[in-house]
Amino acid sequence: MSRRLVVAGVCALLALAAAAVAATILASAASYTTGSATDVTASADTASNWLHAFSQGTDPDGLSGYALRRVQVPPAPLCASGSDAALVVDMGGFPDKNSTFPFNRVFTIRTPAVFPDPAVTAVTATVTLLADPATGAQPLKSAKMSVVGATGGSATVTLRADQKRQLNVQVRARKQFDVGRTYFPVVRVSLSFSGASLPSGYYRYEFPVAVTDAGW
Repeated sequence: MSRRLVVAGVCALLALAAAAVAATILASAASYTTGSATDVTASADTASNWLHAFSQGTDPDGLSGYALRRVQVPPAPLCASGSDAALVVDMGGFPDKNSTFPFNRVFTIRTPAVFPDPAVTAVTATVTLLADPATGAQPLKSAKMSVVGATGGSATVTLRADQKRQLNVQVRARKQFDVGRTYFPVVRVSLSFSGASLPSGYYRYEFPVAVTDAGW
């Protein structure tokens, strides 16, 4: 046999071997690929599934006696309107001096009759105050939760299903605020859970609270 034929035969064998290896690799890769035409429906969980926030106008119990906005000429409207994430709070106008003004039952919070996850036995709500983001000013002195009809309260409450609390707020007017300016500090209500492992920090409300240095 000539050397040329031997070389040609070797090349042919190498080509066949390469093709076999390539086929094996492709077959191996294909074995890790799967497909599915299954339709999946998902819904996002929100804070309102675990805790509601109500103003007087949206309170399902018909509770009255919610805090009124501070105005120069009565009648005064309610501080809060709406519910849950759409709740809006306006405390009204305040003098350009150092003074504190209490507002009881600005809004209420209430757990649902049944928690979405049966493993959850209670929800803990914690209130914190954030300064006005534009100026860094903080015209709120405190925000605490109490039983309905009480003053004072605490920054943290633990509620079982179908329990209600009211939020009491103190506004602290200050001489150094700008007359005519409206500040928007934030009341944050964060949730944690007993009986189930749910992500912390995800379930919360943040309510901007309008406070105006009106000069009167």
